[in-house]
Amino acid sequence: MEFLGISLLPIGGKKEKEAFETLKNLSGTVVKSVKKFEDGITAYSKQEFDKGEDLLQKVDELESEADKYGFKFESELGKGVFLPAFRGDLSKLAESIDDIADTAEESIREIYRRPQIFKDLEKAEKEKEEVKAIRIGLVDLAEKAVVSAQTLDEAVSIMMEDMDEALKKSEKVHRSEKESDTKEDELARNLYKYEEFLSPITVMQIRGLIDKFGGISDAAENSGDVLSAMIHALKA
Repeated sequence: MEFLGISLLPIGGKKEKEAFETLKNLSGTVVKSVKKFEDGITAYSKQEFDKGEDLLQKVDELESEADKYGFKFESELGKGVFLPAFRGDLSKLAESIDDIADTAEESIREIYRRPQIFKDLEKAEKEKEEVKAIRIGLVDLAEKAVVSAQTLDEAVSIMMEDMDEALKKSEKVHRSEKESDTKEDELARNLYKYEEFLSPITVMQIRGLIDKFGGISDAAENSGDVLSAMIHALKA
């Protein structure tokens, strides 16, 4: 929409456009990190531990790359790009996007610290086949995180061109997070339903992983909320 273009991109707007490319690069890198996170969780769930560690390294590298884009964007804001009234909102948006990659990295690292959980789950599945719902549920939750991050990225990518469409995408992120919440509840119920087949430490670790995995979608929703609030302010 022209209104957004006029509001955020002054005449010429070369520096603003370059800064926005940095923001898009940040968001795109975050999506890549969450996708590698999902791949890593899938590998760990199959007890492909070496592959899981390799993917953890990829997630870590992408998280560092996202940090660099975040720092660059903040630096560009500090140099005066965009109107002063919106610099704070844009800074908050960039920080919230970066948080998604941080959460993904923390989540997969928790498995790296104790991959024993998937050996424990395999053992439990041999005793009770239905226990596999826990392992499958963790992978499903990781997939939900990817969907949330991708949808947010789509919203960020078009925010300068079409406010209404970006707003719709932000609302879609919110719905995706609610679906993730539902999956978290279902997974937690299954965990406690079959906890007798697992050691207490494994139950505790899986419960923590459920929260961490869901936290990725929560972080994406937070970014979507920031973006929505900014768009509503621009349209007011």
